[in-house]
Amino acid sequence: MKHYELLKLVPGADTVAVQEKLWKCLRQLNDATDQVTHPVVYRSCREEDDYDLMIVVEIAEEERIAEIRSDPLTLKLEGEVEAFIQERKTFDHY
Repeated sequence: MKHYELLKLVPGADTVAVQEKLWKCLRQLNDATDQVTHPVVYRSCREEDDYDLMIVVEIAEEERIAEIRSDPLTLKLEGEVEAFIQERKTFDHY
């Protein structure tokens, strides 16, 4: 399953810096577990887009999402970028 998170950043947030923080933490999560693979962080290229960043990861077993969300690395990732996020939208594709 692919998990998507669309992020709208607070006004004035450095999109590239937030993207780099996300990418660094996602690589660590990818290295630490077999459940989360192929992380990618996309940046919007147009000013009129509603969201600034999109995270895409593949999750091996849907049943383990709760375990992944409570993983210390996941919590670290969320803590490092929480102050920069104004709005978040998530969805999964099977």
